[in-house]
Amino acid sequence: MLYCISLFLTGRLMHLYAICVDCLEGVHKIVCIKCKSRWDGSWHQLGTMYTYDILAASPCCQARLNCKHCGKPVVDVRVGMQYFSEYSNVQQCPHCGNLDYHFVKPFSSYKVLEAY
Repeated sequence: MLYCISLFLTGRLMHLYAICVDCLEGVHKIVCIKCKSRWDGSWHQLGTMYTYDILAASPCCQARLNCKHCGKPVVDVRVGMQYFSEYSNVQQCPHCGNLDYHFVKPFSSYKVLEAY
């Protein structure tokens, strides 16, 4: 199971996640509601506290990389970004110019499968 707390820390919106080991390394139970693909957390190191959004760090579809204001692509999913942490930074939309944390999405944009 996964739990999320949203908070502002030093002026930044942060999401504090608690994800069980089974969801990280076992059966992929976290599913994107846009593309229906399952999130794979197996590349995370257990016992590590990440200071970036681990769900945003591995976008599964273009919808995860679209502008929160105009809905157009901020980054092409086929190109991606160089570092995982970049997905948690403020980005400027090349279409409308909006500055936002476009790739940080609420956990409600995923669903957790209870049964397989």
